[in-house]
This record gives sequence, C-alpha cells and structure tokens, in this order.
Amino acid sequence: HHGGEHARAARRPDEGVLDEEATAERSAAAGMLTPVMRPAAGRRPDIQLLMDTGPAMVVWNRMVEELRQACQQSGAFRDVQVHRLYDTGDGPPLVTTTSGADGRPRLRPVDQLHDPTGHRLTLVVSDCVGPLWQRGAAQRFLRQWPRHSPLALVQPLPPRLWPRTALPAEPGIFQRSATPGGHTAFLSDDEPWGPAAPGRRGWRSAGRCRV
Repeated sequence: HHGGEHARAARRPDEGVLDEEATAERSAAAGMLTPVMRPAAGRRPDIQLLMDTGPAMVVWNRMVEELRQACQQSGAFRDVQVHRLYDTGDGPPLVTTTSGADGRPRLRPVDQLHDPTGHRLTLVVSDCVGPLWQRGAAQRFLRQWPRHSPLALVQPLPPRLWPRTALPAEPGIFQRSATPGGHTAFLSDDEPWGPAAPGRRGWRSAGRCRV
C-alpha cells in the first residue's frame, strides 16, 4: 500500500524545509525515513544517495530506488541524486556521475561530491561488508567527510547482524536541545550517565557508528 507516499507527493514544494534533527528523531522511532518539515527560511537542501556496489548489495537495489522516490515525493529536497560507489582496489572509492558522450557512466573521486555550502545531505547505503570496508577505504572516506556537510549511513541489514560488519554500531540515546540550533549529544549505553539535561529531548537509537 502506497497511500502514504501519495499523500507526501501532494505536498507543495514551498510548504517548508526539512528539519534534520526532528527527521532523525522521528525516523529512528518509526524505523523508516520520515521527513519532518518546518516553515521555510531559505532554500531547500539537496540530498545525494551513495550506494555501495559490493557483491551482496545488488539485493538492495529496490530499497535504494524506494528511498530515492521517498526523498523526491516528500517535497523536502530541492534535488535528489543517486551515485554508486566503486572499489578500485587502491585509493579512495570512485563514484558514478552523468554519462559521457559514449553513453557510459563516468567515474570520479568521491571527495568531488563534497558540498562546501552544507546545503546537501548525503546518505551512504551500505551493508559494510564489501571490499571497500575490508581494506578500510570506506572508513577513511567517511572520516574525511567535511563536518559541515551532513552525512548518515543507511544500514539495510537487521541490527542483529551489525556486530559482524566492518562498522558495528554503539547503542545509546541521542539527545537534542530544545532550543533552535542546539547541538545533538550521544549517550552511550556503555558509559554511566545521569538524567537527561534540562531542555533536551532524547530518543532511542539503534546505534552510532564509529569510523
């Protein structure tokens, strides 16, 4: 049933912009991408999906296409792009861009997708078990991603399998400041912590990844 998708598709593009922290909170609670809009104060952000092309990732092609459609139909983003990450066996991963004159996709270094303005969100879709992860190239490119460019990893495998991957998650609680522009804090289950700080809202997270 896709009634929810049709409802989101009817949203006018000028209704608002994506509230990134509220979207993260609601999506974590719902177990699926659930955009949250707020009144527009400027241009809508762009979003790019970077799909790993490891041997086992072919089974998730449909999921990535559904994610792309959800991003487009939400009305939250000005532009939605999908790129594929390729392992060259040496150096950083390469990504596909628009096709060349011969009709074949062009490859370029992943760092060329950095956005210095911070207006583009990036979702990396990966099971974290392929060659890019085995040789550490994926971990390096995530670590080197600019801090002002929002980035998140979408792990399609069920949480019980995450510890077996090259990027196990650390369970805990995210806390978001109730004040506009406040920072998000992560409290690990493995560390002692007291009650939530005043003015913060918390939500359960399946885990934060360390790279």
